Amino acid sequence: MAAGVLFYFDEAQVRPFSSSLADNLPGAEIVFDTLPKLAVVFMNWNVRNAGMKGATVKWALRDADEIAKWDNRITVIDQVPLFRNISRDPL
Repeated sequence: MAAGVLFYFDEAQVRPFSSSLADNLPGAEIVFDTLPKLAVVFMNWNVRNAGMKGATVKWALRDADEIAKWDNRITVIDQVPLFRNISRDPL
């Protein structure tokens, strides 16, 4: 499980990490969260306004299936949007 971790790295670091997992742990599964690009902008704005340095979010991903294109040993089992079951109607 890599919750709240991977989005602090850029894609150039996450890609080889994913391939390294496939190299060293064939058949393993990983659970992680990521953010869409718009959320990255919002999170980084909040981080800057809070005065936190070095906590910049770098990696965003709209669709987990994109990761499967990085390495043919990677298979996306499932992806769950965070707000999937949240009503859009405020009332």
